Amino acid sequence: MSLPTFLSQTTRWSLTTFLFVVSLSLPSSLRGAQDSEASKANTLGISKTQPDSGPFVKLADDAFMVPYSHSVEGTEVSFEMIPIPGGKTTIGSPDEQPGRSQDEGPEFTVDVEPFWMAKTELTWAEYKTFLKTYDIFKRLSRQGVRKASGLDQADAITIPTPLYEPSFTYEFGDDPQQPAVTMTQYSAKLYTQWLSGITGSQYRLPTEAEWEYAARAGTKTAYSFGDDPTELDQYAAFADNCPDGAPKVGSKKPNPFGLHDMHGSVWEWTLDHYASD
Repeated sequence: MSLPTFLSQTTRWSLTTFLFVVSLSLPSSLRGAQDSEASKANTLGISKTQPDSGPFVKLADDAFMVPYSHSVEGTEVSFEMIPIPGGKTTIGSPDEQPGRSQDEGPEFTVDVEPFWMAKTELTWAEYKTFLKTYDIFKRLSRQGVRKASGLDQADAITIPTPLYEPSFTYEFGDDPQQPAVTMTQYSAKLYTQWLSGITGSQYRLPTEAEWEYAARAGTKTAYSFGDDPTELDQYAAFADNCPDGAPKVGSKKPNPFGLHDMHGSVWEWTLDHYASD
C-alpha cells in the first residue's frame, strides 16, 4: 500500500483519489410489487413521478431514479446519493491530448448501466462509525467469544483496525466533513459490505469505468467544466489552493452530474485493481 500524500499537482482523467465514492447498483427488489399505500410514496431513490427539478434517470418501467439521502441508524451520520444515467463512454484519452500519461491508452468504449454515486467523497464522520466496531470485536476476542487466528488477524480481513498512518490525520486534520484517508482498497471494500449490512441497501465501490464515466459527466473536454485549466480552482482542491490539506467535502463546484471533488482532493479507490498491462 502506498500512503496518501496531498496532491502536489492535478492531472486530468488519469486522476483518481484515495478514498472512494460509494456507488449503488440498482436493486431488483425496488421493482417489486407494493401495496396501494406504499406505491404512493417513493422507495429509496425511486420515484413514480418525474421530478420537477434536479437530476433524475428515467427507467424502462416509467419509474425514475432520483437523489436520496441515507442515514446510519443510531448515529447522526448521513450521506447523499446522486443518480447517474447509463450510456457509452470512452475510457482513456487520445494520444494527442496534452499532458497525457502512457497508461491512459489505448482508448476503448464501454457500456455503463444507470447507477447511483455518492455526491461527495466518504467523510471521516462516516468512516469512523465503521472504525468504532473495532473496539466491539476486540472486547469479544478478550472475552473468548470470537477469537481470530492465522490470516484472520491480518489488517481489515475481519474487522476494521486503527488508522494505518495516523500521523497523516494529525497533520492534515480529521474534521468530520473532511474526506477520510489511509485505508487499503480491501478495507474500502469491507466498509461497503458493512454499510450494506446495516442499511439494507446494496453498496459497493464504483468500477473504473463507472468512476471515469461519472467524472467526465457526459463531456468530451479535458475537464468536466471545459478545456480551460485556469478554471480548475473553482472545481478542485489541490496543493496550490489548499496548502493545509484537503478541505471539507463539497467545498468546490460540482460537475454536470452533480458530483463534487471528482477533480483534485484526495485519491479514491475503485472496485478494479490497477495493472500496468
